[in-house]
Amino acid sequence: MLDHKNGFMENIVNEEERIIGFIPEMKKKTGLFSSTIYTLVVTNTRILFVQLAPARAKEVAQQAIQQAKAEGKGYFHRSMEAMMSRRRIMEVYRSMKPEEILHETRGNFYIENQSIQKVKITSDSGYLDESYKDGKSTMVITTNIEKIKLKTTNLDVKAVKEMLNRGAIST
Repeated sequence: MLDHKNGFMENIVNEEERIIGFIPEMKKKTGLFSSTIYTLVVTNTRILFVQLAPARAKEVAQQAIQQAKAEGKGYFHRSMEAMMSRRRIMEVYRSMKPEEILHETRGNFYIENQSIQKVKITSDSGYLDESYKDGKSTMVITTNIEKIKLKTTNLDVKAVKEMLNRGAIST
């Protein structure tokens, strides 16, 4: 890469982007009575905000139903598996490259890790233990441009903080 300021060539080695982990079902308020649900894909260079594509949701739900059927599960269990299949999407995403995940749905976006100033996670569970998963949690991502507020339930705050720290994001 040419450094225009100093006028010399510099070798820059870009580390390949890799997925560190996922934070499912984070709700971002988009209007007075509306919100969008994202799966956050944490990589070593950025956080992807990924909406579940309707076609992908249907595919994953059908797979869950077929698997439950093959295991001899009844109608109620198959229905529950279909409803819970949204979390199974992480298995599909794990086999994809971050760029493929990002371009799967039109409303997806990302934030570069280096632009994140702070991530604050609070839980209203009333417990001091950060690994306690019951209750509602709020995550506020502060960048040099904006604040993004997300809400979810059953978040393992301690595990999420460790994941973000592995992505060089301070919590």
